Amino acid sequence: MPKIKNEIYKSFRESNSIIEDFEVTEEQFEAWLNAIPFSKMPRKSTPLQAQALFILLFWTGRRPSELVTLRPEHINKVTKKGRKFLLNIPTLKGGEQTLIPIPFNKHTLQAYDYMKKFPPGYNCFYAFLGNRRNKVKMRLRKTKVIKVRTIHQDGLVTEEDQSETEREPKMYYKKGEALGHYCLLWTGRPAYWFRHYRFSHMAKNGASRDQIKDYKGAKTDASVKVYLHQSNKQINEMLKTIKF
Repeated sequence: MPKIKNEIYKSFRESNSIIEDFEVTEEQFEAWLNAIPFSKMPRKSTPLQAQALFILLFWTGRRPSELVTLRPEHINKVTKKGRKFLLNIPTLKGGEQTLIPIPFNKHTLQAYDYMKKFPPGYNCFYAFLGNRRNKVKMRLRKTKVIKVRTIHQDGLVTEEDQSETEREPKMYYKKGEALGHYCLLWTGRPAYWFRHYRFSHMAKNGASRDQIKDYKGAKTDASVKVYLHQSNKQINEMLKTIKF
């Protein structure tokens, strides 16, 4: 797996050994989805909002901080004949912003209908945006210039300008952290588990390096290689080419 930086997912992996070969069935997904209305969620959230966000998390594998900022205009195109819609998800950490194709089914159609009922510019998942207070982060204030007065032994008084900077604590909110917290309550798995599951599942079903890279929004191949190495189907295809 790629180097894990998310603390919730990191501690989850250290205490659980079920992760890599676990397959999510449709029955399991529906059980999670149906349990959300009876679970805890942000105060301003509705069950429909929480369910739509969880559906997009499962099907796109995108970062929680990217999903919670989605607006109706991020739905780029709908092709009913192709039974899919394209979602233009903002990408963080210097990745490439691409159109994500999402197949239409009874679950994704629920998320699509929820997002389309809002006017342009409206944050569809407002209840999950900045809902969890993070640790104190120190920031630098602007540099101040102060006059320092010096009295010498001979009685001479001089003044000179000196600059100083002061550090002060600032409480800040981390986008997407609320989704990670509530997802753990809903499913027993943190939000980042679904991100890694999605790309591993694509590799097992024969997705190419470029396909996973585009879907993930990755800028380089480094974070994609690990998913291909885990794919037994890719290994079997390679073995077919090694022959007389």
